Amino acid sequence: MSEKDYPEVHEVIEGAVDDDFEEPFWDAVEFANAFMGADATKPMPEPVAEFVKEVYEEEIAAGSAEAACNLGASYYTGRIGEQDFTKAVELCTLASQRGDRQATENLGYCYYYGRNVPVDYEKAFHYYAMGAFDGHLVSLYKIGDMYRNGYYVEKNEKEAFYIYKRCMATMTEEAKELCGADIYLRMADCYSEGIGTEPDYAKALSLYQTAENLFRERIMRGDFFLRGNYRKCVQKENEMREILERDIPEWSGF
Repeated sequence: MSEKDYPEVHEVIEGAVDDDFEEPFWDAVEFANAFMGADATKPMPEPVAEFVKEVYEEEIAAGSAEAACNLGASYYTGRIGEQDFTKAVELCTLASQRGDRQATENLGYCYYYGRNVPVDYEKAFHYYAMGAFDGHLVSLYKIGDMYRNGYYVEKNEKEAFYIYKRCMATMTEEAKELCGADIYLRMADCYSEGIGTEPDYAKALSLYQTAENLFRERIMRGDFFLRGNYRKCVQKENEMREILERDIPEWSGF
């Protein structure tokens, strides 16, 4: 676990230890939570992963919903050293039952995409609705997706557009960093394809550009699941430019 390969992990350790007494300022849970975000573009180093698992498992046994959610998320992404959707579902179910709404939202994803469980849009809608009622914009725009595609609910593109628009209108700066790219992408799709609204290629281009930049930021922070969406934005921007260029008048002289 070299400092070169894992600079943020070393920074967490060094920043939380009293040099005079060589005693840590933080307790084990604080360390585990900090390691969750350190060097997020890579799997955790094996000793860190083992430490995080041990700490969270002790916290889960003591009744912690947050620890169950965090450990489940680590198995979902594979950062803990192995990707195990079965463990992710089990832990997120436990965390959700204990009241953790992020875990509830995670379960929506598991059932929406079939992560080692059968695809079940009814359950996905149920979990997303619970998250949306608690103000989670990710859960809300996923409900928009279900109306857009007609999954479990009757297909209604106008309702999907309204939901995406609502997400944009209520999005805070903190939420923008977390899920703004996804919302801008969906709004761009609506304007480029006429989903629930009239096509507006100039608006679509601007929204795709914003989404591209936000996706890039998240990819650089380690969210590699988004590379496909990033490439889609670039492709759609080029398509919008081609359409818009057709309306540019040719120079005919004076």
